[in-house]
Parts: sequence; structure tokens; C-alpha cells
Amino acid sequence: MGLEAILFVCAAAAVCIGCLVPNRWLPPLPNDKFLHFAAFAVLTVLALRIADGVVETACWLAGLLVGGWLIECLQTLVPDRRFCWRDMAANTAGIACAVLAVALVGQAGLTDDSAAADTVGWTAPLPSQQPSSAPPGFVRD
Repeated sequence: MGLEAILFVCAAAAVCIGCLVPNRWLPPLPNDKFLHFAAFAVLTVLALRIADGVVETACWLAGLLVGGWLIECLQTLVPDRRFCWRDMAANTAGIACAVLAVALVGQAGLTDDSAAADTVGWTAPLPSQQPSSAPPGFVRD
């Protein structure tokens, strides 16, 4: 298991534990929605590092959305907790912003590891990688 996978499992476990304990067990939180946003953004970046290809990336992203929804549903079973659509919106915004950030970093060439941006499916091929329809010996403009 790769480092990203281990980090993902640990981060996902921390998010689940933090979201599924009674509020009275937690210290006062500065901004619950920001914590949801940040947690799902981190999980998304790790998932994009693990994913291999556009289909697998889509599955990871859908899984994160469903996971966030399941956590919110399970909170109805926890004392002092309830389902909150604003938490779901923060989760979704964290996922979307992380995908956008990874794609932009990959497009800008700010990372040596373009695999994460490639899995999002938004990187344009270099001119040398584009297939040529010209006959052999001719240069395509």
C-alpha cells in the first residue's frame, strides 16, 4: 500500500471519528463548515494521487460525495448531531476546489508529478504528442 493510500485511510478515519462523536465530546470548534471544506479537500487531493485514469478518478470523487452524505445520515443516530445540508455543501465545495486546484497546478507545470493532473483528465497533450494526419516526411503546422 502506497503512502498516499495510508494517508487517505488515516485522514478518512479521522474525519469519520470527528463527525460521528457527540458534540459534547468535542472542544468548541471555530468554524464547522471550514473544517468540512478542508477535510474533504485533503481527502480529494489524496484520492487524486491514488486514482489511475479518468474513470477511477470519477469513482473516487463520487465515493467521497457518497461518503460525506453517509456521514451526515449517520449523524442522525448520534446524540447532539443532525443531518446538515450546509455541511454537505461544504464537503462538495472542498472536493470541487481540490479538483480545480490539482488541475490548475498540473496545467501550470508547477509540479513534476503530472499524474495527479492527468487523472483529472484536463491536461492538454504537448504538440509533440498530438497525432499527425500528414503523410510521413511532412511537418504539420
